[in-house]
Amino acid sequence: MRTTLDLPEKLLNEAMKVTHTGTKTAVIVKALEELVKDKRKIGIAPSTS
Repeated sequence: MRTTLDLPEKLLNEAMKVTHTGTKTAVIVKALEELVKDKRKIGIAPSTS
């Protein structure tokens, strides 16, 4: 899915460095996966399975 986002460039670049991801898409996907995983761990988000 394509979408347009207005993200802080400095934060995005830092996230790419610390996660060793080569693309903006990859770092955003990784961040979303981690967010969902963390929320499920503490019982905030329901499982999708």
